[in-house]
Amino acid sequence: MRQGDALACILFNTALEKIIRDANINQQGNIFYKSVQILAYADDIDIICRSPKSLQEATIALDKDARRMGLEINQAKTKYMICGTSKKYVENIFKVKHTIFERVNSFVYLGTLITADNNASAKINNRTALANSSYFGLVNILKAKNINRKYQVIIYKTLIKPVLMYGAETWVLSKADELCLGVFERKILRRIYGLICEGVAWRSRYNEELYRLYDETDLVTTIRITRLRWAGLIVRMQDNRQCKKITWDKPEGRRRVGKPNLRWMDGVMREAKKLGVSVMLKTYN
Repeated sequence: MRQGDALACILFNTALEKIIRDANINQQGNIFYKSVQILAYADDIDIICRSPKSLQEATIALDKDARRMGLEINQAKTKYMICGTSKKYVENIFKVKHTIFERVNSFVYLGTLITADNNASAKINNRTALANSSYFGLVNILKAKNINRKYQVIIYKTLIKPVLMYGAETWVLSKADELCLGVFERKILRRIYGLICEGVAWRSRYNEELYRLYDETDLVTTIRITRLRWAGLIVRMQDNRQCKKITWDKPEGRRRVGKPNLRWMDGVMREAKKLGVSVMLKTYN
């Protein structure tokens, strides 16, 4: 980034920070105990409200102070989404003064897909699709015979795997998700290690053969370890940190009738029990 661009970015972020503060939208606490919550990172702003009226008031306040700084809300890039099962507000547009925002069922915030029904599998599928794009961009290198397999594995681990695992600390893995992730990784490993010749016939390598050659922790296990590492970091946080409060807190309300959705904490606890981590269990209980 050039020096002029970096300076412009700093000035823009400073102006945006002043706008949010002048709008008097409380950034402390979480949405469990108040009607409006704002999340802001650079120019990515997310306003969470309990009611359309609260959202309207917060948007008007933000727009008012933004115009004082010579900035405007980008109507084309700004969308709104209804979370949960409530059907009280079902319009496909949301109007604030003369600005109309389109309703969506999902959006990307800081690289993570957010869905109206909190579909964890959709997030994983989105990251898999992005990693698949990276894979096809590098497929000629991964299948090249004149490149050592060791370097091809390094390319996978540094250019494809991080794209897939972005935000994996917060994933809720079902059996179907684990299967899809394993299939994706083995597709790349088969491209790297190629076929095996038995007599006069060629065949694909078995899963056990692939991981024996790979000699690294498989993708699903790596995600589980990453999730446990993040859980351990949360446990060691100070009690006043919002991340820790949200993780350990129990929101009001009841779960819907029927088979309950998988929860992140359930997966963490299951892996913690396998490792005999009793301190984390005591903290949670």
